[in-house]
Amino acid sequence: MHDASSSGSSSSSGQGPEQQPQQQQKPSSAGAPPSEGPSFMDGINWFCYSALGLIILADFSPLGAVLASGPDAPLKLAAFQGAVFFAPTLAWVVRQGWDVRRAFRIAPASGAWLAAGLCLGPIVWGASSAAIALKSGAWAGGAGSLLPPDAAPGSAGTVLAAAAAGGASPVLLAAAVALAPALIEELLFRGLLLAALLTRLGRIDAVALCGALFAAIHLDPAQFFPFAVLGFAAGGVAVASRSVWPAVALHAAYNLTGLALGLALARA
Repeated sequence: MHDASSSGSSSSSGQGPEQQPQQQQKPSSAGAPPSEGPSFMDGINWFCYSALGLIILADFSPLGAVLASGPDAPLKLAAFQGAVFFAPTLAWVVRQGWDVRRAFRIAPASGAWLAAGLCLGPIVWGASSAAIALKSGAWAGGAGSLLPPDAAPGSAGTVLAAAAAGGASPVLLAAAVALAPALIEELLFRGLLLAALLTRLGRIDAVALCGALFAAIHLDPAQFFPFAVLGFAAGGVAVASRSVWPAVALHAAYNLTGLALGLALARA
């Protein structure tokens, strides 16, 4: 009896140490470390909330008209982008415990890639403008119909005439209309959103979807094509260089091209 009891006791105690480590190895969702960046659904949710907020503020509140009015409209629009869209997104990324650099694809870029972005910007602007001109027959109307005073992309298209008429400094226009949107929009789209899409999609699909969503959030069907082309090009250099900075350079050069030509025609 003593031997059987001892055997049973030792058998029971022999199974305990084997089972205990297995229980400890089970993953615990509560104690799981945070991911290093946004998931696919994080990116989609961010886009949906951003688009909804933009529609409400631009179309269902007087804020849109206030921002686009007056010679200081470029500064107001740049401040609005930073305060209403980028700052809350940055706070969200930090609150999630994600690596900020990884989430926004902030990584060193070579001088060659930065130069490529700067050179591609005017090329992309010219190619998309030429495609639109060919489709609409604007060539027949001369350069004035091809490049109207509001030809500059993005916020420049809505505020350029007012800013130029108010005697706004070209340097101020370049900073507020061309450079600030390029930096903020690229960090959000070719940074955060593209990083999220790449967790589930291949590079081509992620760049294509990111570009389409970028064009859609501008809420301007007439400008969907050029914004999509810009998004495809910026996404391509961002993925190829593994950094958001060449995309920022391309976007800034694209904006500056439209801004310079628009200002020249507005003052002609």
